[in-house]
Amino acid sequence: MPDPKFVIAMGACTCGGGPYYKYGYNVVKGVDLVVPVDVYVPGCPPRPEALLEGLMRIQDKVNGMKSMTKNQPIECPIPSRIGYPHLPPELADMEKANEFCKRTKEKAAPAKA
Repeated sequence: MPDPKFVIAMGACTCGGGPYYKYGYNVVKGVDLVVPVDVYVPGCPPRPEALLEGLMRIQDKVNGMKSMTKNQPIECPIPSRIGYPHLPPELADMEKANEFCKRTKEKAAPAKA
């Protein structure tokens, strides 16, 4: 995945381990110990409006990044293959394409017993 990457931690167990962090071997003691987190969405399970709030905070971060890179040249990768696709000679014109389809259809037909 290309940069920039954003991380949303959703739920009480993800944010801080929840009620199981002390004695549970299967619960991470907070995801921020593993990866850097941009937005925390509280709740167990998180409410829809809390998730939307988290997504709006990510949008704010993206808009802030746009203002930092304003008036700077943007590097756009140019694809190595542009233009029209090159067809093999047997599909170059319609008559040849129809003949090719008939031949391949005959070859693909099951043999009669």
